[in-house]
Amino acid sequence: MGMMHEIVDGIAPWAAFGGGAGAGFVFLKWFLEWVAGRMDRRADAIDAGTQRLIMGLESRVVALTERLDHVESELTKCHKRHAESEAEVMQLKAMLQGAGAARNHAQTIIAAERTASRKAG
Repeated sequence: MGMMHEIVDGIAPWAAFGGGAGAGFVFLKWFLEWVAGRMDRRADAIDAGTQRLIMGLESRVVALTERLDHVESELTKCHKRHAESEAEVMQLKAMLQGAGAARNHAQTIIAAERTASRKAG
């Protein structure tokens, strides 16, 4: 039994070392999986936040594009109205110049008639 006792005594430290190493490996594996799980949850939260940000920006771009289209449409209408107003102003100026010329012509006729009536009278 002496030899058996020596073998058992020799195996015991190795078994304890192997059991401790196995337990350490299991703990290390669990710890790494736990850390990886936390990192995955954090990455998922960041991805969700990024997705919300992108969706918000996309909706804002759509709203700004619609607003730009509306503003461009209104600007086109303003340009058209401005051109029409300029044409009307030019027409009114021509009418005023024509009225001024007619007034001058009428005053010339009246002055000529007064001069003729003074000479006759």
